[in-house]
Amino acid sequence: MKKALLIINLGTPDSPSYFNVFKYLRQFLMDGRVININPILRFLLVNLVICPTRSFSSKFIDAWVEKTAKFQLDSYDKIIFSYHGIPNSHVDNVYNDSVCSDHDCEIGITEKNKYCYKATTYENTKILASRLNISPDDYIVTYQSRLTNKWLNPFTDEVLENLAKEGNKKILVFSPAFTADCLETIIEIGDEYKELFLETGGEVLDYVESLNYSDSWADAIIDIIK
Repeated sequence: MKKALLIINLGTPDSPSYFNVFKYLRQFLMDGRVININPILRFLLVNLVICPTRSFSSKFIDAWVEKTAKFQLDSYDKIIFSYHGIPNSHVDNVYNDSVCSDHDCEIGITEKNKYCYKATTYENTKILASRLNISPDDYIVTYQSRLTNKWLNPFTDEVLENLAKEGNKKILVFSPAFTADCLETIIEIGDEYKELFLETGGEVLDYVESLNYSDSWADAIIDIIK
């Protein structure tokens, strides 16, 4: 029997229209594993705060990428959809190995400059910085896509603005929370925050791509599956 493993990301809205983006956000944000709070509070937060505000801003984004893929079923006798948890420690190890393998040369180019990391996992950032021989004084963990000023801080845009005002000319930004590039992050950091940094006195802001479909990450996924 031939088996296929189908790996699915969160996906993409059908279009950048307000209603399609609203529908897309609501579908995955209502999942208790995504926002792990009281169901009533989650419903109110998603439907009255997140979806209305984020959907409205998304329709103004001109850079929209539509990628479709068809999974060929005829060649397989079985498709695996079962849910199986994998220990974070193992995933972190192979992920970090892949990041360092793919980005070591690129990150090393600006080794003496300040680094600004947008991360969801502070410890993972510390591990990556250690493997890349980046001093704790040369990188900052910041947070993006906030809804209110009570969000996790420091905020990425404010940190970038302050660094530019302090005389830092070159910034390298990496988002270790993503294994594949996120359109929202690319636009916010690669376009909007870059413009902010340059307008405030900076000269170069480079955004490091995620692993995406790199060979090392494909090998890492195979290792995780095994």
